[in-house]
Amino acid sequence: KINEFVSAQNKRCFFIIDALNETTKSSIGFSSIWSDHLQDLINQIGLFSHLYFICTLRTSYVDSIWSIRPSNLVEIRGFEKLPQLNALCKKYFLFYKINISNFHTADLSVFKIPLLLDLYCRLINEPRIQQKDISLDMKTYLNIFENYISKVRKEVQRKLNLQKQKLIVTGFSQSSARFFQNNEAIISIDEFSDAFDTDNSLTTDNSIARAVLEGYLIFIKDVINHNNEIVKHTQQEVGGYLLAKYLNEKFPSIDELLKDAQFQEKIISNNPSLHHQLRLDILKFLISK
Repeated sequence: KINEFVSAQNKRCFFIIDALNETTKSSIGFSSIWSDHLQDLINQIGLFSHLYFICTLRTSYVDSIWSIRPSNLVEIRGFEKLPQLNALCKKYFLFYKINISNFHTADLSVFKIPLLLDLYCRLINEPRIQQKDISLDMKTYLNIFENYISKVRKEVQRKLNLQKQKLIVTGFSQSSARFFQNNEAIISIDEFSDAFDTDNSLTTDNSIARAVLEGYLIFIKDVINHNNEIVKHTQQEVGGYLLAKYLNEKFPSIDELLKDAQFQEKIISNNPSLHHQLRLDILKFLISK
C-alpha cells in the first residue's frame, strides 16, 4: 500500500534506521538482530519500485552484520577540510550568538565532528538571549569538558535515582586508569562495566556503565577483529582530558608525576613504541592545569 501510494504521487519513500551499532539486547553488547534479520528486511523493501532503505552505523560494525560488504556503502568522515570546518563553525557560533575573539587563529580541529561543536555551543550559550564573547584556547576546552562531565554525572544520577554521585565519579576514575594502562586507549566492555558497576548481580536497567555509555558523547562502543567489542573515547581530546584528570588526582604534585615509571614510559620517554596513543592530548591538558 505504501508503494502504491508513493508511486501514484511520483515520489519515493525511505525507511531509515539510525545507529545500528547502538542497538543492544539484555546487556551493553552489540545485538545480533541485525546480522540475523537486516538483509531479509532490505531484500523485502527492494521488491518494491518506490521504496528505499537507508541505515547508519560505525564502519567497524559492517563486518559484524554482513558477511559480504554491501557495494553501496558511503563513509562520512566529518569536516576534515579547513574551509568547510571554518564555515560550519561560523554558522554554529552565529546561531548561538557566540563571538570568538581569536577565531582566525584558533585550533578548530576539535570540532570536525559536528556533535561536539553542537554540544560546545549549547553549553556556552544555549539560551541565545545575549551574545557571549570568548576566546578558544586550552582553558576554554578544559572548562567545557569539565562542565559536560559534571552534567553527565547529574543526568546519570537522576536517571538511576541514585542518592550520591560517588559511584559515578569512581567509575570515571577507574575507567581512566584502565584506559591509561592500555596504550591503544581501548578497554573491553567487561572492564568498562567493572569500573562503574561493583555489584556483579546488578541488572542492566540499573547499570551505571550502561547509562554513561549510551546516549552521551564521552565513550563509544566499537569493534575490532570483527567480533571483539570494545569501549573507547569519542575523540582523542575527550580521552586526553579524562586521563590527564586521572593523573592529576593520582599524583598531587608534578614531582610525583614525573617520577612515576609508567608516566615516564608512556608519556615522556624517547621510545615511540612505548608511547600511549593519547600522550600528546594528555600533555596538553596537564599543561593547561
